[in-house]
Amino acid sequence: MNPKIFVGVAVGGMVVFLLIFALPGISIISDIGEEGFLSPQDQTVLPIIIELFNFSIIEIDERQATLELDFKVTNPNFKSVMLQHVKYSVYHDGKRIAAGGIGSSPEGFLDSPNYFIV
Repeated sequence: MNPKIFVGVAVGGMVVFLLIFALPGISIISDIGEEGFLSPQDQTVLPIIIELFNFSIIEIDERQATLELDFKVTNPNFKSVMLQHVKYSVYHDGKRIAAGGIGSSPEGFLDSPNYFIV
């Protein structure tokens, strides 16, 4: 017999397996109602919560101070979101003492994105 027949049967079996067992558990499929269309309910998307988790002073000298900031990011939604860039400013007595950012956004053709899945 032709070995291509066995390969075709194996590939067909894998496709049937994926359609029956693997795809119903994927969250993309869970948005589709029983009629085969997207569910008519409005999807409410809650904003992500960003908190200052820890603030440490690492080193202080006459000209500068080294600070360590830890942020806690919480996603209250069912699906994941991509957090690409967080900008922050640190104030003391109403004066800005530090500003910075975490992550970067792609700016050029060869630049790759730097993002976090939350």
